[in-house]
Amino acid sequence: MSENIEVIKTLIPDPDEDVARMFRDLQDPYRAAAREGEVGELFDPDFEAVASYTGDSRYRGPYGLRDFWIDWLEPWATYFIRVEKIIEEGNRVFVRSHDRGRRHDSESEVELHGGSVWTFRDGKLVRAEFYPSGEAIDAAWPLE
Repeated sequence: MSENIEVIKTLIPDPDEDVARMFRDLQDPYRAAAREGEVGELFDPDFEAVASYTGDSRYRGPYGLRDFWIDWLEPWATYFIRVEKIIEEGNRVFVRSHDRGRRHDSESEVELHGGSVWTFRDGKLVRAEFYPSGEAIDAAWPLE
């Protein structure tokens, strides 16, 4: 397995971990600093997270990934991510996921099929693009 895929696997939560709760906890500056200490060296200082579903909103810098997730998860009471496939092509790693969660204003669980594209430069993450629908990730997907 490549180093780039290993880096991505380091960032993927366990499928049984409530990601909404995890990122609410990371709003605490002490917990955020501790987590950054664990994974901070994986990111280029110019890292940016791009939310393709909002007209390419960009979250920049060392806390860009955390800020992206905090914004995305704001309406969700629970949110779980199960990775379906990881493929590397050149300096990019493509991740397909099956997400499920429940919004604060609902008793029903929702399922999403989407994914992300992670770009590396000199062994560090420089960009992450998120696609919350199957059609959107299919447009970015290099294979199949």
